[in-house]
Amino acid sequence: MVFIQNFFYFLLFILIYRLLRYFTTSLFVKLGLYTYYSPRFFTVPLGFRMLEIHLGSSYDFFNSSKFLSVRQTLGFVALGLKNFCLKAKENNTSPDTKLKGIVYYFNANSLNQFGFKTRPLKFYECILFSLNYLELCLLYSIVKKRFSLIPLTTVKVAYSTAGEIMKFYPTYEKYSELLTNSSKPTPSVNEDKEYLQRLPSKSIAA
Repeated sequence: MVFIQNFFYFLLFILIYRLLRYFTTSLFVKLGLYTYYSPRFFTVPLGFRMLEIHLGSSYDFFNSSKFLSVRQTLGFVALGLKNFCLKAKENNTSPDTKLKGIVYYFNANSLNQFGFKTRPLKFYECILFSLNYLELCLLYSIVKKRFSLIPLTTVKVAYSTAGEIMKFYPTYEKYSELLTNSSKPTPSVNEDKEYLQRLPSKSIAA
């Protein structure tokens, strides 16, 4: 009985936590905590020369004009990385600036082609991911159009540096055009202008 009660409180905590994350997205964008480079790619500062990458949020997912496929999501990631490179060059971002994020959508080969390496989650990262797991499974099921659980074997940390990322700019340019041409809003050239105009001049950790 105690176990069931504690489990209920745990689920309630996760629900409240995720609702707060959902409703504070716009506020965090205005405060500069979330810096978007495409509809499915934004960064959050974690400390000195450290950025956490996110492939959109539940707010973006439910407020978009359509649910994106894995292909289209990858295209917007490429677009986001392309815009990140442009802004990093403009702001003279330190090449040592680190980027990392927990991913499950893409395999290691795809991430390697985008300039990222992968590693297993550390203990504290497993805890953080567990807080998001139920919501991510819901979003994953909607995209798959059937009930689906995210295989834990596919969850990993992708990491790189700003200097390494900028070497792959031609790759991002190629795939952002190739993979987003069937998604909305398009074309990606317009998105470049829109997102670059929105970014503050010092939006990236220096």
